[in-house]
Amino acid sequence: MNLRILRIISFALLVLALAPAAASAQNVRGFVFGEDSGAPLGGVLIRLLSRTLEPIDTTRTDILGRFSFQANGPERYVVVAEKTGFGAAPEIIEVGPIQLAQVGVTISMASMGIADVDETLGDERIAHIRGRVVVASTGDGVENAEITDVATGRQVLTRYDGRFVLGDVRPGPIRIRADHLGYTAREWAIDTQPGTSYDAWIPVEEEAIPLDGIEVTVRSRAVARKLQPVFERMERGLGGIYLTATDFKRRGYGPVAQMLQGLPSTSVTGTGFRYQMRFRRGMQQGNAGCAPEIWLDGIRVVRSGDDVSEFMALNTIEVEVIELFPSATSIPAEYSTSAFCMVGLWTKRGG
Repeated sequence: MNLRILRIISFALLVLALAPAAASAQNVRGFVFGEDSGAPLGGVLIRLLSRTLEPIDTTRTDILGRFSFQANGPERYVVVAEKTGFGAAPEIIEVGPIQLAQVGVTISMASMGIADVDETLGDERIAHIRGRVVVASTGDGVENAEITDVATGRQVLTRYDGRFVLGDVRPGPIRIRADHLGYTAREWAIDTQPGTSYDAWIPVEEEAIPLDGIEVTVRSRAVARKLQPVFERMERGLGGIYLTATDFKRRGYGPVAQMLQGLPSTSVTGTGFRYQMRFRRGMQQGNAGCAPEIWLDGIRVVRSGDDVSEFMALNTIEVEVIELFPSATSIPAEYSTSAFCMVGLWTKRGG
């Protein structure tokens, strides 16, 4: 080969090697499969959203269930998979700062028992919108949310799984709003084309709303699931002492220590941020009383005899339920502990 040509080729390769990589070189690759069958799912609508749930890009999986996006880093993104008859929680991914890196995400979609429908949904002169309203933090469907066509005022309600269909939509720009008591209102807009169906994924945030002096608090399903065994124990009433948010409100939402003072078999001393607690039952030989373990949202945070001040000073405006078990025989089997006594604190955020 001519020496001059060889030098030109070598110089071109050096320039390419030193050229900076494109800012959008991070590749997000994913795979979607059916939870029941384990088979790949083709034709799944995949949405790439920002950390504030703003849409960035959309694509669909191929027949092998694969999809890909280009995304800038470092940044956090949300990936949402949507397919009629299936459901999946949003996936949060982290795209790092290294260019040409690859980020992988695998999404399992559970069958919702809903028959698939024709993409065009009939009349070619009109458009159709179907979608789902979900809790942004959990992906759970929101039942009975009002879906309103802002221009016409026409409304439909979401089903038990948060899904809805808004048919016979006039082609052109359309804006729909999702409303539900206890959740923030959210809007979704698109320029519709005749004879086309659209998938709307509308995430809403939980919101506590005061109504005429009544305080309404929405509890997420994750917190409700954690508290369900606690309320069952309260109904059984076997050996424990229970205080709820109603008690805390009546007594002015003081610290935990203040709520426990004066209870049967319970001794709480101290002020400010230094407290001691003992149960007069469940005594160990040679001790003045039983020093309890402290459990917070189902996790042991203080062992018997350790300092309980931090949790005695916790303001009960953040607490849903307090459980007190003065003796070893009163502690329910759900707590895997060998302690002689314990206190369970369950917060409104569930951990």
